[in-house]
Amino acid sequence: MSSDEIGGREDHEPLLSRRAQAGVAVVALVLLALVAVPRLVGSTSSPPGAQPSPTPSAGRPSELPAAAEPDPARIGFIGLPPTGSLPSAPQGGRLEVAVSTPEARVWVYADGRLITLRYEDRPEGADPDSTGLLEQQLTLAGVERLRSYVAQSASRLGDPPARPITGPADPLVRVEGRLRVVEQPAAACDARSCPKVTDPGSWLPPEAWRRERLRAYVPSMFAVCYGLRGSSGSLRDAPTVPDASLFGRTVGGDDRLPADWPCSVVSTQRATHIVAALRGARVLRDSSVGSRILAYVIDVRSPRPGTPPREARLFFEPLLPDERWPCSACA
Repeated sequence: MSSDEIGGREDHEPLLSRRAQAGVAVVALVLLALVAVPRLVGSTSSPPGAQPSPTPSAGRPSELPAAAEPDPARIGFIGLPPTGSLPSAPQGGRLEVAVSTPEARVWVYADGRLITLRYEDRPEGADPDSTGLLEQQLTLAGVERLRSYVAQSASRLGDPPARPITGPADPLVRVEGRLRVVEQPAAACDARSCPKVTDPGSWLPPEAWRRERLRAYVPSMFAVCYGLRGSSGSLRDAPTVPDASLFGRTVGGDDRLPADWPCSVVSTQRATHIVAALRGARVLRDSSVGSRILAYVIDVRSPRPGTPPREARLFFEPLLPDERWPCSACA
């Protein structure tokens, strides 16, 4: 995923006033605040929910408006799970099938979980732009039906891509214990459309389902990623995080995560603490992508004198059971 796919200055809301911005020091204070977050979170009566926003103040009409009353029919969410949500179990999972089309993204796991993401308005979805990650449960026989269907649609199998896909792509399927890419898919299941996987309820028999009813997928882990917009994948000019141990950056070789943003894999609880620190520092949400992913933007000073501030971005991506990157913002 390129760093330009997370929105831009012209389409997100201002963060802090110029006088209040402290460049790299703001990033440092936000991250250093994580040390005190457990105490802060423990002392508040309203921990951060799925879409936190700071309290509006006079003279700041561009801040995010007050959240509307949630629609109880919408079980999906964007960002952090609602307080008290139980993580999807088991924590880990072996991927058997992955389908990515313009209509939907679907991941099927050996334990029976079927996880979907759609960029359309559905009654149970998080909002009109995205359903968020939703989960159903297949029987083992149901998993095998989907796996064998995708495998039989292949004229040729190849090695899966080295990095996460960011758009429609040929299906992935596990064959003889190995995850493979369908290099010459049949027209019935390719990067354009695969209705038997994206809409399995239309043909799977009742005995293929352990739980067909949709519920929100609650991740155990998040990727927390950081970088500069417009850096063309190069982070040489990016401001450094003062203490990398607070942010826990991963090395670049983790092929489950994108190559052009340094990311860390943290627990959902840890992600909640980071968001609490951001809220405490009064950093505003990036509203341009708020319907698809939880993201924040901070203006930082360039290391070169005389050049304008740039945008450092923090965004939070829920990870799938095998810690794969679903690319929630890649509509």
